[in-house]
Amino acid sequence: MKHPAQEPNVVPTSFISIVLGAVVATIVLSLVIMHGIEAWRTRDASAPAEQMQGVPHVVNAMETMPFSEVAQGSADNDAADQVLAGYSWVDRSHGIVRVPIDVGFELYLAHPPGSSAPLATRKAP
Repeated sequence: MKHPAQEPNVVPTSFISIVLGAVVATIVLSLVIMHGIEAWRTRDASAPAEQMQGVPHVVNAMETMPFSEVAQGSADNDAADQVLAGYSWVDRSHGIVRVPIDVGFELYLAHPPGSSAPLATRKAP
């Protein structure tokens, strides 16, 4: 069995060398431009710092307060829980009271809005 002869190279090696050289030159040129931009930005950023000599640095609360492992706002949360778990008047003249959430759910389910049955009075525990 005879094999056909090998085909000649379609892409000449000189063309590949030129393309590879162009890619390397583009990368080098991009690095030089990036270095110039960085030097220009650094020069502009340092100018205001030199002009600010003698001006005190303003420190905000985030820089002075250490992190805390204690939950923040726990006292407010406890106070809200006490309000939600207790009985109190909202508007005495209109007969509106605040009841615990579970009692409110029971009353709502027992007498949904639009029903004609009167609400039963319930004494606080």
